[in-house]
Amino acid sequence: MNAQTLARLESLIDGGRDILDSATIRGGQLRTAFVTGNDYRTPLSYHVDTQAASKWRISCLHFLEMLFGLEDRYYKSFDKLVSNLSHEGVKRALGVLEALKDDLQQEIPMPTIIERTENAGRLGWITAPYLGARVYRHCAIN
Repeated sequence: MNAQTLARLESLIDGGRDILDSATIRGGQLRTAFVTGNDYRTPLSYHVDTQAASKWRISCLHFLEMLFGLEDRYYKSFDKLVSNLSHEGVKRALGVLEALKDDLQQEIPMPTIIERTENAGRLGWITAPYLGARVYRHCAIN
C-alpha cells in the first residue's frame, strides 16, 4: 500500500475526530415539571461546526472518489452517512474511514480503476493509483 495514501487517510480520520471532539453539548439542564413538580433534565444534544464538517466531508468524498470511484461501497456509505452533517453522521462516517484503513492495512483486495489506453486493444493495465498497485490483466478497454 502507498504510504502517501495511508498518511492522507489518517489525516482525514484525525480531522473527523477533531470535529467530534469540538462538538458543543446542549441540554442537560435541571428543570421542574409544572404540573407534577418533579425534577427532570432536558435531553442532551451534540452539535458540530457545520463549516468544518462540510470541509471535511468534501475532502473525504474527493479522496474516496479518487481512490475507488463513485460506485464503490466505501464512497456510497460515507456519502450517505454524512449527508446531514450531524454529530451522529460524522461519527458513523468516521467509522467508514476507520474500516477502510483497517482493510488497507490488512491488504484486503480492493476494487481497481481501469486506466484507458489508446492502443491496448483488449489487454490493458488495471491500476489503483493511490494504492500504488499496478496489475496487468485481461480486460475490456473502451
